[in-house]
Amino acid sequence: MGNKVTLKQIAQEVGLSPSSVSLVLNNRPCRISEENRKLIKEVAARNHYVPNQIARSLVMRESRTLGLIVPNIESRFFASLAGSLEKRCREDGYALFITSSGGSAEDDLELLRQL
Repeated sequence: MGNKVTLKQIAQEVGLSPSSVSLVLNNRPCRISEENRKLIKEVAARNHYVPNQIARSLVMRESRTLGLIVPNIESRFFASLAGSLEKRCREDGYALFITSSGGSAEDDLELLRQL
């Protein structure tokens, strides 16, 4: 896997500012021509641009991540619950991190602190 393309690189290729590229790729209101919008999106798609979620969460002040602590991930009930929740989270644009505490209240607290 090669290096990930950045907004700055896309901006350089299309001859616009990184801010303009960011606005277009995030579907934000801006005064960019349709021709330039199309060009930005084509360059991003061709280079398999993927937003940096850490940088995005800092700017947006939300991580769109959730944590689920279950006592036993091997339990059919908790495995089914985790699978259903993870699917729904993805559909709604969230990432779900699932961890198992082994039923230990002490581990629950430590995992909660880490999440």
